[in-house]
Amino acid sequence: ETSGMADNWNGALTLAGNIFNALECGNASAWVFWSFDVSEGSAEYGLVVSNKPSSRYFVSKQYYKFIRPGAIRVDATSDGIPAIAFKHPDNDTLAVVLFNNTNQTQTIEIKGKGLPTTWDSYTTSQSRNFEQGEGVGSDGLIVLPPSSLTTLVGVNSNPAPNIDPVANLNVGQGTGEQMLTLTGIDDGEGYTQNILITASSSNTDLVPDPTVDYTQGEANATLSFTPSASLTGTAVITVTLTDDGEPVGENVEQFTITVGDVNGEPTIDAVSDMSIDKNAGEQTVNLTGIDDGDGFTQNLTITATSDNTDLIPDPVVTYIQGESTATLTFTPAAGIIGDAMITINVSDDGDPVKAAEVQFNVSVIETGITSYSKGIPLYPNPVNSLLNIDLSGHQFTRMIVTDLSGRPVMEKSIENYNSVYRLDISGIEKGMYILLLKNDKESIPLRFVIE
Repeated sequence: ETSGMADNWNGALTLAGNIFNALECGNASAWVFWSFDVSEGSAEYGLVVSNKPSSRYFVSKQYYKFIRPGAIRVDATSDGIPAIAFKHPDNDTLAVVLFNNTNQTQTIEIKGKGLPTTWDSYTTSQSRNFEQGEGVGSDGLIVLPPSSLTTLVGVNSNPAPNIDPVANLNVGQGTGEQMLTLTGIDDGEGYTQNILITASSSNTDLVPDPTVDYTQGEANATLSFTPSASLTGTAVITVTLTDDGEPVGENVEQFTITVGDVNGEPTIDAVSDMSIDKNAGEQTVNLTGIDDGDGFTQNLTITATSDNTDLIPDPVVTYIQGESTATLTFTPAAGIIGDAMITINVSDDGDPVKAAEVQFNVSVIETGITSYSKGIPLYPNPVNSLLNIDLSGHQFTRMIVTDLSGRPVMEKSIENYNSVYRLDISGIEKGMYILLLKNDKESIPLRFVIE
């Protein structure tokens, strides 16, 4: 209980300082002025004089309006400027009183854990009576007028910690300890708080609760777990991040681990289509990129079939287990031309069995002096720049230029083309070549020479 301060600005500053000291030094739980409204003859005993609020009224309001019953004092420090702060658990607001008891303008930086993101500010000075100001800038700074009392009020804000989403994971039973990197970790406050990271499993028989290794201030952590050696199924892993802010911030991320008898699919590189002479004899094709998909822990079976065994019987594949290459051999029937689609199948012995398949086309053609043209004009021949191919009355979908060994050197799509096609062969070296005109039913070879 107090009274007796002069009815002027000096008296108001004295009252402001007394209330501040009572709260800051004496931990006072209440402050009562002797009287509220008095006449002019007793001005020093009231906050309102003849129904007119005094400057003592306004400095008192800086405290009374924002430090309410139930408020809890929290730590607040400032270099040179007295500061005191109270939080209100019922509405999560924070009130900070800044007392500039100097004759100079002061610029103060507001910083700390879990502070409001926006502040309302109210100031009383010799020229201001509880005026609302611009508050705290985006840089955290606020300007305090000389000999003034400023109260900041805002809602406590402690953003939850952050973590990147974690993708679902498939692992094999009995595969031993697994490690997963958790990324995008921060406390939401620029690493000003400590973060506790824990992980739990919804199926501890299948996947026991993982452990998390985290160093404070880092953006990554390592989650480790060991799946069951005998069980299969799924487990939902819950990763919880908790900071030590006020109020405590928390974030939860979940992902699913599927434990099964994982069997990777075999692989094999694609094989290019080829053209060969009708009397070419035995052919050998090198197969590459062979893998069982599990680090060569399984046996592979590689077979090849032909969809035109009259032209090309089913090829033979020679393969040594554990190698990434194999050889495929076949011999076309003598004196016959046409096409055969070769299908290569690579199967493992896992459970379940997994397989990969590639296909390539073999065109058996006649590369002698006489061309099988089927009435398709090809001119000029020999040629040195543009080769004219009259496709009138025909429905081909693509054309392939090969050398005499069957190696493709050019390929064009000619679907729905039904007139003279001008093929630019200026980029091909001089020599004799085969032009294959193809559709789903036939492959027509035409011989030409580039000079």
